[in-house]
Amino acid sequence: MVILLKVEEVEQSKGFIIFSLTNGPEYHILQIADAVVVARYLGATLVLPDIKSSKSGYSMNLGDVYDVENILNKLNGLVKVTKTLPPQLSTRNTPTIQEIAESIVQNLQTWSHESNGQFVAVDLRTEVLKIECNGKDKSGRKQCYQGDEIGEFLKKNGFGQETVVYITQTKWSTDLNSLIYMFPKTYTKENIMSATEKEKFLSSEGIEIEKAIDFFVCSQSDIFVPSVSGLFYEAVAGMRIVSGKNQTIVPSEIVSSSASLSDYMSPYVTKKNHFAYKCYCLVN
Repeated sequence: MVILLKVEEVEQSKGFIIFSLTNGPEYHILQIADAVVVARYLGATLVLPDIKSSKSGYSMNLGDVYDVENILNKLNGLVKVTKTLPPQLSTRNTPTIQEIAESIVQNLQTWSHESNGQFVAVDLRTEVLKIECNGKDKSGRKQCYQGDEIGEFLKKNGFGQETVVYITQTKWSTDLNSLIYMFPKTYTKENIMSATEKEKFLSSEGIEIEKAIDFFVCSQSDIFVPSVSGLFYEAVAGMRIVSGKNQTIVPSEIVSSSASLSDYMSPYVTKKNHFAYKCYCLVN
C-alpha cells in the first residue's frame, strides 16, 4: 500500500510517499515503479521503503538486500527521494486515501458487473478544460474534449448506455448533462462517497486528496479515457502500464468508419515511450 503524508512544514514538497516492499523480489520492481508514479504525479517526496518479511512484525532495511546508492542514482531526475521520513512526521496519523479509493472502485465494479460490462474512468474536469482547452495544436489536432464529445466518442466505439462511467469532476456541473443523458450510470466521487467521507476528504483536505483518489480510481478502472493531455494522464498511464492495464484510450478525430477501439490506444502503450518502462530496471 502506498500512503500519502501531507505536511505543511516541509518546503518544496507536497507530502511524502511511504510504502513497504512485500511478497518477494519478483514483486519489488513493480511496487517501486508504482510508488514512483504516485510521487511524481503528486509532487511528493518518495521515502525509500523497508522490506516486510513473511514473518509478522519483522522487517529489513532496503540496503540489506539491494544497492541503495544504485537505486538512488536511477531515481535521480524522476522523483525527489529521501532515505528516511522526517522525525516530525513519524507519529502522524495517515489519511486512508487508498481505502476510500478502493471502496469507490469496488462500487463501480459491482455496478458494472450487474450490467455485464466494464467501468470506464474519464479524466474530465470542467474547470480544467475551461483553463487548458486551447482548441487545436499546430498539427490541427484537438487538444481536449468536452463531456458531450467524450459521450459521442464512447458511443461510437460501442459502449452502450448501461456502461458505468466515473468522471474525475468532484461536483456535478451542468456542462456534463449531455454525458449523463447518453450514459445514465455516470458517477462522480461525490455521488459515491458517504457524507462523513466527503466532509473529511473533499472539504478539508484540499485538492491533492481529491487528485489522489482520482488517481487510484483511474488506475484501477477497466478502461481509462483522458479528456485532455497532461501530467494526470501521464501519471495514470504509467501506473496502468506497471499494473498490466493497457486499456488507456485517447479520443481523436479518426474519420475512418472501420476504426476500432485499438486505433485509439494511447501511444504510451503502443510505442512504449512512457518513463514507467524505465522503472522495471530500478532494482537490477
